[in-house]
Amino acid sequence: MSPPPDGPRPDDPVPKIVYRRKPETTPSPSIEQAREAMRRDTVARGLPTPESDSPIPAARPRATAPAADAGASRSGLRWGLIAVNLAFCLFSLLALWHVAAARTWEESASWDLGPDLELALRGLGILQSLAAVAAAGFGIAALGLLTRSRLGWRAAILWAVVCSLTLVGALYGLPSLIALRHPSVGGRHERPPP
Repeated sequence: MSPPPDGPRPDDPVPKIVYRRKPETTPSPSIEQAREAMRRDTVARGLPTPESDSPIPAARPRATAPAADAGASRSGLRWGLIAVNLAFCLFSLLALWHVAAARTWEESASWDLGPDLELALRGLGILQSLAAVAAAGFGIAALGLLTRSRLGWRAAILWAVVCSLTLVGALYGLPSLIALRHPSVGGRHERPPP
């Protein structure tokens, strides 16, 4: 339904907007004279005119970085995770070495006797096994990220989840889980959306 040619009806409660086409106009001679005067003035001042300017040069294609540099910049997060895992693995191995030395001293040179010696050795054994598990977990996570395989990525995620279950390990596990979900680290290992 088209609007009436004379506009909205006066008895209409809501006035309707009527769009009318503008009639085609030709430039008047005075406009052409003004344009010609502007061109003459521009030439008299020595300024370039649109006719004298060279056409706009085509945009040059952007220089792209070599493929090796692009991969290196995107994998910085992955290398950071590898470095953190290796540092924690080294720290856990150092702790394992100190606890093993303390356990050896406790067995040979300690003055503890009877149940005190037994409880001290049991406590040092627990610390020794925790340090060994931590060293193995961080080492496997670092090696898994180094291999860039799906299994290695899953091992790193599994270790981050295991660490997140402990109070102190959550400081490593939660940021590590977020970083492992980043596309530059594990994007190629995730399943595509259905």
